[in-house]
Amino acid sequence: MPNKKIVLSILIIGTVVTIAAANTWAYYQDSITSTGNGITVGTLYLATDPDTSFMTIEGVKPAGSGTLYQTITNSGTLPGKLKIDFGTITESVSTEVPSATGIDTLLESVKVNIQLVRASDGSLVQQLAGSDLNPVPIKSCSGLTVSNIPLDANTAYKLLIHYEVPTNADNGIEGKKLTFGVTYTLST
Repeated sequence: MPNKKIVLSILIIGTVVTIAAANTWAYYQDSITSTGNGITVGTLYLATDPDTSFMTIEGVKPAGSGTLYQTITNSGTLPGKLKIDFGTITESVSTEVPSATGIDTLLESVKVNIQLVRASDGSLVQQLAGSDLNPVPIKSCSGLTVSNIPLDANTAYKLLIHYEVPTNADNGIEGKKLTFGVTYTLST
């Protein structure tokens, strides 16, 4: 049987070694506290200028043309994806010219080329309908939806609607007007 003094000596030596090791470990530790950390949520903010109707064409006649535009700005801090919805385009007759003679309609006669461009330099972002060389009847844009158009943060764009009325349009277009809405939706 082992001697009690030897066992007691081994236990004491083991305890001293354990305490010494623990104290040595404590002397080799270091820590730093980092403060002022945080998370800031980005923003999407869509604005238009003018913020009301911009699709007003008055005094148009055969061989008439022009460009309508509305500035669209993502003034938030996040890039987004734009969706443009053109509402149903309707043709109505002015009460001032109730009996215009002719067979042409504005929906068939007015041709458009619709683009989204950067406001800063006019560079094309997306062709929405028609083209410079091949404008399409505005009727084909009724209910048109274009999605996933990339918009950079804090950047302005212009929706351009180039329109023209052919020289051979007859009196059927006299006193008529087209109305429609455009809805813009910006998401991440």
